[in-house]
Amino acid sequence: MARVSRKNIAVTAVSADEELKPYKACLYLRLSDEDERSIEDNSIGNQKKICLEHLKKLPEIEVTASYIDNGASGTNFSRPGFKRMLQDLTNGRINCVVVKDLSRLGRNYLETSEYLEKFFPEAGIRFIAVNNGYDSIRKLNGKQEIVIPFSNIVNDMYAKDVSRKIRSSIKTLMKCGEFLPPSGSIPYGYLRDEKNNTYIIDKETAPIVREIFKMKLQGVSDGEIIRTLNRKQIPSPGKIRYLRGMTKAEKYKDAVWVGSTLRKLLSNEVYLGHRIHGKVKRDCLGAEKKRRPQEEWEYIYNVHPALISEEDFQKIQQIKAKGREKQAQCNKHQELSLEERRLLTGKIYCGDCGTLMGGRKGNQRFASKELPRIFYQCGGYEYSGRTRCFNHYISQKDVLEKIKNALNVQFKLIAESDRVIKRIQDDKKEMLALHDKKRKEINDELAKMEMKKERLLIDHNNGTINSEEYKYIRQKYDDEEQKLRRILVFAEKERKNQEKQLRTIEEWVKLMKQFMPQKNIDRKLIEHLIDTIYVYGNKNVEIVFLFKNEIEELTGAAREAERKERNIG
Repeated sequence: MARVSRKNIAVTAVSADEELKPYKACLYLRLSDEDERSIEDNSIGNQKKICLEHLKKLPEIEVTASYIDNGASGTNFSRPGFKRMLQDLTNGRINCVVVKDLSRLGRNYLETSEYLEKFFPEAGIRFIAVNNGYDSIRKLNGKQEIVIPFSNIVNDMYAKDVSRKIRSSIKTLMKCGEFLPPSGSIPYGYLRDEKNNTYIIDKETAPIVREIFKMKLQGVSDGEIIRTLNRKQIPSPGKIRYLRGMTKAEKYKDAVWVGSTLRKLLSNEVYLGHRIHGKVKRDCLGAEKKRRPQEEWEYIYNVHPALISEEDFQKIQQIKAKGREKQAQCNKHQELSLEERRLLTGKIYCGDCGTLMGGRKGNQRFASKELPRIFYQCGGYEYSGRTRCFNHYISQKDVLEKIKNALNVQFKLIAESDRVIKRIQDDKKEMLALHDKKRKEINDELAKMEMKKERLLIDHNNGTINSEEYKYIRQKYDDEEQKLRRILVFAEKERKNQEKQLRTIEEWVKLMKQFMPQKNIDRKLIEHLIDTIYVYGNKNVEIVFLFKNEIEELTGAAREAERKERNIG
């Protein structure tokens, strides 16, 4: 067991308020592969024991939660347990974090320092690192001011050193053809052969791979191959991993064959018997993984059984290259701007199944003189292998026309109904004034009630009324007071609601007037005014505006004003 230093640590006195303040604390416990040499000292159980033993001396701290990251590296802070802890810290559920030592919090010097010196202090969170003798409510002495940052640097250097050694070891194994990725990363059609450090043919999925290549050689299109695989209910790579327990992610439970999966399989040189490493790499420890250009990939040739010949593989690549050339010819027309392509992104849904609709650029013949078009297709139909919902799509041009028509109605309402808007605003302000009057009346009644209670107490003390009478009358006063207070709370709530409605109407009017001169619909207008767009299979389009209630209220008020004017006339 790791020993806590028994050296005296000089600290300045802590204020009585801080010392006696109750803390809702959590234990943060982390163990990763980098701790292999000290697995006993750093075990989750041992970390917990050390923290709890230390907290026996701090009665003001109550442990209410524990967050554990088992097998998580300290070089980054994207850890499930750490994220949950941050969420609870932000929500105020806990206000104290206890760790065995600073390395448990993290081994990245800059990010660890950011939490210690900025996030925790600014959020009023107490932080304790037991073995470092660190407690954030106690000021550090001169020696500790140097030791704590130095400890963070040492932890950072240790993690980088371990990472370099692991990377070097893996690189050596790769060059020898002996490195195997996890089972979940083994290509479709193969299984791990750990004994011989290689891949072996998967009798269940290898015939499927061969059949896919065969269909492509026969000139079958990607779309038809996908439809055939899904129609025969042949499990996709994601689904086979889910069925075999290699992943528990629910998104793979019903995963089907899609275009990207098929394209990746048909271009994977692993089926020639070659091992390929380094497609995705980090530039340095803690950095995000990035895809590398093919010239940087590392090939180890003929290290496992091939599923297709070199000749057939190259024929398929030529077929795919011709397809890309044809696609490129269709795309030689005027390019669409990023603004045009992302105009409705994340706003347009299938009205029949509720799935987000995916935007596509329509292909055109090279001789076509028409401008490129964008259309939206039901994502539920597309990504379920055409087994859910049904195939329906709509052009972006048609959707924009519907939006423009709907907005024109609102613009007209704004342009012609300033007096109606003013009337609504006046009505709201009048209601606010009535609420203020009502609140004053209730507060006056409450003040009178207090005076009644005082007089009642004086009468009781003087013997004017006996105890039974006092209790009876006092209870009546209390009941009446509670009733008044409930009315006051309701009135306050109503007043806030009226204020909010008034602000929202004014905000909507301001926005509408801002966009009224605008002839073209852009992303800014979409984000400020539109919540969701639903497209149904019969091409009907439903537009849900962000200010739906305000529009309905204004429309109703306008109609009421017109009705009254007609009656007067």
